Amino acid sequence: MKTSVIITTKNRESCFYEALHSVLEQSYLPNEIIVIDDGSDVEKNLTSDSAIQIKYLYNVESIGVAAARNMGIEKAIGDVIFFLDDDDIWLKDHVKNHVHEHLNNRILLCFSQKNIFFNDSGNILRTTSAQDINVVDIFDVNFIGSPSGVSLKKNIFKNINKFDVILKALEDYELWLRIIQYFGVTSVSCLDKVTINYRVSQTNSGNISHNIENHIAAKQHILYVHRDNKEKLSRLRRYLNFCVLKTIHRISYFKMLEYYFHNLFFSRKMIRLIVPYKLLNIFGVYST
Repeated sequence: MKTSVIITTKNRESCFYEALHSVLEQSYLPNEIIVIDDGSDVEKNLTSDSAIQIKYLYNVESIGVAAARNMGIEKAIGDVIFFLDDDDIWLKDHVKNHVHEHLNNRILLCFSQKNIFFNDSGNILRTTSAQDINVVDIFDVNFIGSPSGVSLKKNIFKNINKFDVILKALEDYELWLRIIQYFGVTSVSCLDKVTINYRVSQTNSGNISHNIENHIAAKQHILYVHRDNKEKLSRLRRYLNFCVLKTIHRISYFKMLEYYFHNLFFSRKMIRLIVPYKLLNIFGVYST
């Protein structure tokens, strides 16, 4: 079983090399690493003493993370594809644990648990725990999470499209929605092991994942794409509204309140947003 790792990066030099090093230090080495540098100011000159082939693709102009990941998928030789964002770090058995799950032909997507830590201090806020994916519904919550914790079999893209390039936010969640709708939740393996350190920032860093307009546009687009699923559309709308609210919460508490009163809805997860973002962080709570 061949494995490919796709790392997307843009202008985060120090974080990127931490991420790359975590792949090169895996106990089970992938067959290749594909780095999609999506418009960094300076092109990288990657060399490695490792036996792993590193393919470096540089986009002079940014095409967006969805299109960048799709570019990596198209170039990948692996039967199983891993994703890694340039600010996250794998623990040494990440690939090994995922490959073990993929030996089961029924499994098309595997995700694992993560330590959420502050970029500024390195302190771990919390560690996620496995959920019963036969009970929770992907329309209510993104229980799969970040692509950095996900691996999937490449042949699924014979049946469904890759990441939706229209989306500048929530593109991962929208793909997970389609995978589960098409193949069913039995095709997903929830690995009850922590294999990734997931980085968050205490400050407004200008990260694209903090862009409010991108999230609002993504909410509208995803609702349109999935409009025919009338049975679950209202639940999807409620969750997407929470995603927008959470993004605004990181940036402005008062703008979050304004958005909420314009889009009245209730979700139990909203209770944590009553507390301002930085205050939540002090108590070791991250609003994701």
